[in-house]
Amino acid sequence: MRPTVLHANLAHHLGGRSLILIGGTEQRENFAYSIEKNVWRKLAPLPVGHNITTNVCANFHNQAIFTFIHDAKLFIKVAVLDLTKIDADEEVEAKKSMDWVIKMEQSQHTLDRFHLKCAVAMADNRIAVMARGRLPGMREQIASLILYFKVNRAADGKWTATFETPQVIWPTIFPRQLDYMQRCGDTLVMVQDTADNEPFECFSVSTTQKRKDGKY
Repeated sequence: MRPTVLHANLAHHLGGRSLILIGGTEQRENFAYSIEKNVWRKLAPLPVGHNITTNVCANFHNQAIFTFIHDAKLFIKVAVLDLTKIDADEEVEAKKSMDWVIKMEQSQHTLDRFHLKCAVAMADNRIAVMARGRLPGMREQIASLILYFKVNRAADGKWTATFETPQVIWPTIFPRQLDYMQRCGDTLVMVQDTADNEPFECFSVSTTQKRKDGKY
């Protein structure tokens, strides 16, 4: 099975500049590999009921890792790993669990035929998740979508996330699943999924410019 790998800057005593590996084992384990110290350590595992492989993840400004999954019933679920609360004792850390912040039925998000691809933290308190799917009333069978999740950390340290209105992208592009999506200001940069015998195509997508009719 395949873990999702992200870069993160942890506290120095936890390894500093590190690679975070989310999932990939039947035990729902997560790990951090310190690039600076050449040391592995355990992290709090994925919550019960979470997919254990091919998870879309985003590093939210080195404060938390958010995971985004969907299931056969078209639920969208989001979980969080707080990077600021990692216990120095990795055995204690490994006995904890990531927290769920969203469990959203299709009747709430109203998306259909959707598939999550990749994610990145925006400059504000949002995370952008690239996806393909269909919105209610859309004439097209499928389109490229940016799903926005507004995240917040309360005074007690608990993370929350709110699903915001999706943005439709024209023309339709499908980035490779679990690829690194980068952000330059308000512009997203990603690689288009192509046939094996064709060169990769890199695209940049403005999240602020809209069509002339102002709809998307």
